[in-house]
Amino acid sequence: MKQIPKLSLTLQAVDQLRAGIVKGELPPGSVVSEVELAAQLGVSRTPIREALRQLAAEGLVECSTGKAATVTPLSADEVREIYPMIGALERVILASAKPADEPQLARLRQIDQELRGAVGQAEQAIKLDSRWHDQLLLRGGNRRAAELLATLKRQARRYEWIYMYAGEDESASDHEAIVVKLGDGDLAGAGRLLEQHWTTSVHALLGHMLKTENAS
Repeated sequence: MKQIPKLSLTLQAVDQLRAGIVKGELPPGSVVSEVELAAQLGVSRTPIREALRQLAAEGLVECSTGKAATVTPLSADEVREIYPMIGALERVILASAKPADEPQLARLRQIDQELRGAVGQAEQAIKLDSRWHDQLLLRGGNRRAAELLATLKRQARRYEWIYMYAGEDESASDHEAIVVKLGDGDLAGAGRLLEQHWTTSVHALLGHMLKTENAS
């Protein structure tokens, strides 16, 4: 039986720790113990340490020399920075895409319908929303923008989790309007609606964060 490569252990640790941060199992501001995490995941401290470095690069944890890592606090300023950038990058990628064909449009409508049926199922809704955006940008040709977008979306994932659990997401109606523009061959119009969609999400998410803060 072959041993699991060291790199595989690190990647698995990254995936599990990222999921724990996104879902709030590792709360914002909490101290991350390498010893405890290594015991929980059944690995040595080395892949945990390497995973934390990766998550620090993604902005999910904060590491200082000689100090334990901590989960990066949630921040309204971060939302204001990240979400408009995501919207702008998605618009750039969509502008570089080939015109949507009927199979792509049908797939977008199908995912959107599934998203409408995922009310109250935050984890499923997040997966479907992510799948819809991936499908939308499938025919885009701007590789550099796509790489930047992937990094920002990893940072935004835990905010999406909060948003979906609040039950305030209205993505499906925005998606429908974007698909109509795509079907008309209006990539520019679809791009404008797409960027507006992310701007609307900023306002809704900040409003929810403020209500939560006032209630605590």
